[in-house]
Amino acid sequence: MELDPKIQLRRQLLAQRRSLSIQTCQQHSQKICDRLAQSAPIKNAEVILGFMSFRQEPDLMSLYQKFPQKTWGFPRCVDQKLEWHKIDPANFTESTQIGNFGILEPIPPLPTIDLTRVDVILVPAIACDRQGYRLGYGGGFYDRFLFNQTGFTIGIVFADFYREILPTEAWDLPTKAVCNENGIFIV
Repeated sequence: MELDPKIQLRRQLLAQRRSLSIQTCQQHSQKICDRLAQSAPIKNAEVILGFMSFRQEPDLMSLYQKFPQKTWGFPRCVDQKLEWHKIDPANFTESTQIGNFGILEPIPPLPTIDLTRVDVILVPAIACDRQGYRLGYGGGFYDRFLFNQTGFTIGIVFADFYREILPTEAWDLPTKAVCNENGIFIV
């Protein structure tokens, strides 16, 4: 039986990302953080939803720590949805635990984020394309979450995973921008 093209691409790109050295990931992650820190959406935002780096995704910790005055929200997977909790970047260690998928998540007692006040959503992805579409891990958590959100969405990937076009489904929503170590690209 032949695999779905999206599944095949996901596997191929994850293998490619796993082959990146830790040093390369760190260098590219820092450049991404620098690009984001200089961008108007981040500078002007009060409430930003971020994510915890997983499987050699870009690590945005230095961005979170650079703006401790902003309200930062991070996801926790609950059933088939994402719940967003406020975390002070200075207290990540005390405020997080490993979740069901092996991803660092906020501990449940932390206050939740008022999603009507979100200015920017930093969206993790395996890959993004020039139209803003993203290839995720296949669970649909972000697809379901982003459907009703109005914040400025930025897909976050390394430049090697910024593609001309990705396969999409009817329910896929594009981000409004994509950021990699080479820049921020408005869709």
